[in-house]
Amino acid sequence: MQPLTDIWALIRHAEDPQMFTIEYNSMSKSTYTCQDRDALLASILDGARGNKNRDICVQAMKTNMGARIGPLYLPVEEEVESICLKLLAEVGTKKDTTQTLGEATRFFNTNVSYSGLAHAVTEERLFGENKERLISNALGALCVSDCPTVKETRSLISTQMRRLV
Repeated sequence: MQPLTDIWALIRHAEDPQMFTIEYNSMSKSTYTCQDRDALLASILDGARGNKNRDICVQAMKTNMGARIGPLYLPVEEEVESICLKLLAEVGTKKDTTQTLGEATRFFNTNVSYSGLAHAVTEERLFGENKERLISNALGALCVSDCPTVKETRSLISTQMRRLV
């Protein structure tokens, strides 16, 4: 039994309407079944948010722990957030990239907390990059990209927009 503040994500399994998985910050997972899965997930989500866990979210797919840069219980560095934003903007605007929009979105969602970018405000530095421009470019790429597998990436993109805004 782990506290509600240690939950990273709740996974709704598409293949079984009663199955769900709880992913913890320690990278451990627990899978359960329940006849009224969605009501239970909503209760867990409300309880965790009531305990100040702003980073919990409900996902359709398990988190790719191999794509995570750093442990789940710590926010990523500012440079990692910038790399995620640049990757989204690049994949969304260029047609000849090796990654798809879905892969770039999964990478972003794995590395950026559900509560949003931790380093969204640009600090006054001599060689600091304009974070607002990176966010705008990533949002623009998501809005104008013509992704061939829209059904697969629709939930990923909506989660992506939530984290950027």
